[in-house]
Amino acid sequence: MEEDIREALTPTGLIPDAHDDLDAAMRFGTQTFIPAAMQSEATVSPAVAGAAMQDGYSGVAIIAPFGCLPGRVIEGVYTPWARARGYPVLALENDGQPYPPNVISRLEVFAQNVQRYERPTSEV
Repeated sequence: MEEDIREALTPTGLIPDAHDDLDAAMRFGTQTFIPAAMQSEATVSPAVAGAAMQDGYSGVAIIAPFGCLPGRVIEGVYTPWARARGYPVLALENDGQPYPPNVISRLEVFAQNVQRYERPTSEV
């Protein structure tokens, strides 16, 4: 399924190259977010998200299961850092039900922010 979706979306330019240098992402994350000694999802996810933004991504969506503590820690660590730099970020929880209209609106605003995002020339 993932391969079919990637194949369908590749011509649109909406799928960037994957950030796959986990060692570099972890070095960035432990310098920026959380000490490596924590060795948890709360270290890996913000590290990879931050490194991806530094590598040219235009936004990060944090989507976690409803009431997921690591998801909330990731949001609490990554979101202030991203907002301080003007990076588009969205944090959502999902309980398995369809999202209500207000959440759909937040997703649409996030998508527009990602589409309009222009990297400051000092970061290029």
